Amino acid sequence: MENDYDHESGEWVTDWSRYVAVEEQPRYDGLRTRTVPPEVEWRLLLELLAEVPDDVVFHVGCGPLQNFVRAHGAAFVDQLEAAARDNERFRRAVIEVDLPAGMLPETVEARLVAAFGPRFELLPPLSAAELAEYRAPLDG
Repeated sequence: MENDYDHESGEWVTDWSRYVAVEEQPRYDGLRTRTVPPEVEWRLLLELLAEVPDDVVFHVGCGPLQNFVRAHGAAFVDQLEAAARDNERFRRAVIEVDLPAGMLPETVEARLVAAFGPRFELLPPLSAAELAEYRAPLDG
């Protein structure tokens, strides 16, 4: 869907506004704040991915899915592989994940690259300072 002006509300309807209309629902608070256990975060992530309009699944990939993979990719590698195998929306979203080499154990990164498909690749490694900056919000 292209951007459209809603004359009733007086606002533009964009892919971002349509994504946010779903993502800002109270039931996704734990996903946004990352204050829930990883198992709950994973469930919420899959629910969000299923609920957003089809043409905005990429926002899930470059947002909450990316955060999840960076923070919990090692612990959830089996679930991530299964989702990549069985869920078409997940495969489209995961292409948007920015994952620098070295953020996860090498064996986990290799499994994810294989599972996420030929269009997915790791970014160049980060410096130690950049890596610490990335991990700080994820560890918080």
